[in-house]
Amino acid sequence: MRKRDIVRKVVLAVVGLGLGGMLAMVVVNYRDKLPRIMLSPIPAVQSGQNGQGREVIGFLPYWLLAKAQSDYAGKITTLTYFGLAVDGQGQIQKFSNPGEAEPGWYALTSGRADQLLQAARADKIALSLLVFSGDPDTISQLVSDPVGHAANLLTAVIPLMQEYGFTDLNLDIENTGTASDSARAQFTQFVKTVKDGLIQNGINSLTVEITTNDAVDKKLIDVAEVGKIANQLVLMAYDYHFAGSLVTGPVSPISGGGQRFEYDVTTAVKQTLVKLAADKLVLGIPLYGYEWETLTPASSSAVIPGSGQVISSSRVQQTLAVCDGCLAVYDDRIGESYATYRTPQGDWEQMFYPDARSTSDKTQFVQKLKLRGLALWALGYEDDQVLAPIGQYLK
Repeated sequence: MRKRDIVRKVVLAVVGLGLGGMLAMVVVNYRDKLPRIMLSPIPAVQSGQNGQGREVIGFLPYWLLAKAQSDYAGKITTLTYFGLAVDGQGQIQKFSNPGEAEPGWYALTSGRADQLLQAARADKIALSLLVFSGDPDTISQLVSDPVGHAANLLTAVIPLMQEYGFTDLNLDIENTGTASDSARAQFTQFVKTVKDGLIQNGINSLTVEITTNDAVDKKLIDVAEVGKIANQLVLMAYDYHFAGSLVTGPVSPISGGGQRFEYDVTTAVKQTLVKLAADKLVLGIPLYGYEWETLTPASSSAVIPGSGQVISSSRVQQTLAVCDGCLAVYDDRIGESYATYRTPQGDWEQMFYPDARSTSDKTQFVQKLKLRGLALWALGYEDDQVLAPIGQYLK
């Protein structure tokens, strides 16, 4: 973006809640506050899509670095490092406690992620750096000064992005509570300021995560407005059932909403597409499953509190290989597999998990609706069988 000789002003209209809310005009010369940082960046892949315009993002959490595959060539187009925690001032958290390094920061800056990042660059896979917060108080403070705190974030992340070859910044700011009109406008301004600052420093891509409720309820992220700014939005379409659920059920049901379950992936995507173009929507799908101890072998059985746990593909295969009389079924009505079995102690257990068939169904769904692509949470949980349909999708 060219440097202007004149000061450009942005007017942010903040509408207060309630009958007869008053309109406040906040004028900020935000471009003058954005950092322009000149370094000599390492060679980096600039595009995260393959030749057919299909995007497959693979999220790589710092806690799965040792379990991730060494080579994801042909399976993903973007490797997203998860991630760096951001505080209420827009600063990157380097310490979680006095004398204790924040684990995401430490894993990146200590070199633990270097081998995987270098392998991705060698395979022409783009790199993305994710910053996150899920704390409501931190997020409220972050958006209270959207321009200043965005400038702080840019000052912190741009040198890291240039040093490691990240060509996309991913904002994973998750606040599940209801938001005011002013808070939504402030978050949109925060996103816009970040995007402008990235462009000024030669980084042209911004990704934002959204939940399955953001396009329906009045949450912090205004999907329509943020969608005009970000290059792509990732819909986190998983955890419909989770470790703490009261009953067993699918992690990411493609159908069944309104009948067997309250909600499903198809419903969430279609509601999101009311406010967002299909070519900007990336469908997030799980590479993990859940396992619970249950009261009965029936589907949707009540679970023993505290028994739920995340399971990887290798855990699924190991269990199926040794369990006594286990029943593994692919349920076409939900687009996911599950298994019921007894432990040696006689307790009932259930697993719901993705496999090659469920992943294939999701790729076909993405193609049918002409979505931008897929996002995989998370690298390190999978096996080659689950990823095989992704490779076919990219071809």
